[in-house]
Amino acid sequence: MSPVPLRERIEAAGRTGWSGFGLFHKDLIEARQTIGLSTLGAILRDNGMKHVEFEFLTDWWAEGAARAESDRIRTHMFECAGELGVQTIKVSSDLSPTPRPSDQYIEHFALLARDAERHGVRVALEFMPMAHPRTVRGAADIVRKAGERAGGLCIDIWHVNRAGTSYEEMTAAVDPDMVFVVELNDAASAPEGTLWEDTVNSRRYCGDGDFDVPKFVAAILSTGYRGHWGVEIISASHRRTPVEDGLRLAHDAAIRSLDDAHDLTRVGGAATP
Repeated sequence: MSPVPLRERIEAAGRTGWSGFGLFHKDLIEARQTIGLSTLGAILRDNGMKHVEFEFLTDWWAEGAARAESDRIRTHMFECAGELGVQTIKVSSDLSPTPRPSDQYIEHFALLARDAERHGVRVALEFMPMAHPRTVRGAADIVRKAGERAGGLCIDIWHVNRAGTSYEEMTAAVDPDMVFVVELNDAASAPEGTLWEDTVNSRRYCGDGDFDVPKFVAAILSTGYRGHWGVEIISASHRRTPVEDGLRLAHDAAIRSLDDAHDLTRVGGAATP
């Protein structure tokens, strides 16, 4: 949980130019126990948050007690999504050391996506280089074989780069309607510590690292994606920055990268929408 109250975070996001906000399940629990979901919805609307996403459902592929807890959280997220008008929920890949058979992920992702569609939402599978699936190709294979229109992908530039996937390989792996969520950030060319330490402590603002963020954005646009852009800066230095300052830095850096990407797509006269 963030030490900063939810209302304060949302209002700071509104003042610094954001039009979307992400909520963890613990945020939802806190909101229900304190201000109520209707008040939370009003705060989001009053501060211009047109795009709201939930995360991070885990163990949707599991069995026993882990699956029972996952299903409980799933049900709560679906209920809250309906009340807040949320379209997409991000779901985790498998961080356990031993992967399950691929058919197990495919079967349970299909079931999850069908359940999501019955509740009027979508689920976006986020692959991670230290999990299963670890690449965009592996995650796209699960989504494709599951074959459910409410099941798609979350593509985070950090995960693409740390998995050693080129942007050309990324675009070749996905179908045009498969990408539900895209997340931007930056980092050093090599991980700082383990992959887990790097992903939670060393991400940077767009343009402050060694990733080619504009090229990544242009590659995503080439798939036909025209959704909103998420920005996920998870780092020790960002956490030490006052909330409003950090939000403004992250916003302005991402806008510069998006502008640079649109300039790239105009080469040869092919302007983006």
